[in-house]
Amino acid sequence: MSLIVDELSDQQRVVITPPACFDFSINSDLVAACSEYAVGQWRFTVDLSRVEYLDSTAVGMLLRLAEQAEEPVRLIKIPPVVRALLDRAETGSRVEMA
Repeated sequence: MSLIVDELSDQQRVVITPPACFDFSINSDLVAACSEYAVGQWRFTVDLSRVEYLDSTAVGMLLRLAEQAEEPVRLIKIPPVVRALLDRAETGSRVEMA
């Protein structure tokens, strides 16, 4: 499975759904997808419902996305094992977990 990007233009929101294995292998796809949206005009939500594996590079990608967007990235549909890893990652206010 690959990265899914859905644009909700009426909300100025982009919903990104990573594949089951969320690691550095999708970095170029994520960067390319996000570069299409103007900084400060779009909010980013990451739907983690398909994620079964997440490594430290994925956490770094989420933090970099938040820095580029200049606002927190909202994470939704977080599986328990992924939430436990994110809780330990100390993402601070740059990532908002729903």
